[in-house]
Amino acid sequence: MMMMMIDDDDQILSRARINDDDEDDDDEDEDKDRMTMRMLLLLLMIIELLNTAVEAVVDRIGNDYHELSKQAKDVGSAAVFLGMVLVALVWGLVLL
Repeated sequence: MMMMMIDDDDQILSRARINDDDEDDDDEDEDKDRMTMRMLLLLLMIIELLNTAVEAVVDRIGNDYHELSKQAKDVGSAAVFLGMVLVALVWGLVLL
């Protein structure tokens, strides 16, 4: 049977290494959060561009009122609104 002796300095160093690893994990989490926030803003911009495209096509077809034209514009606007809600929720959770 072999007995190992650990002095106080080794224990302090071991604890310091564990704390350094925890700090590295926190930095990685912050980087992931920031990247997620940026990607959501990019997603919102893409949704807005698609909504603009739908509205341009509907306007190109004609200025006369049509129920399907209204529905297409409403669905595009709803997509933008949901994107904004998603961005607000995620940013709120990350920043608070």
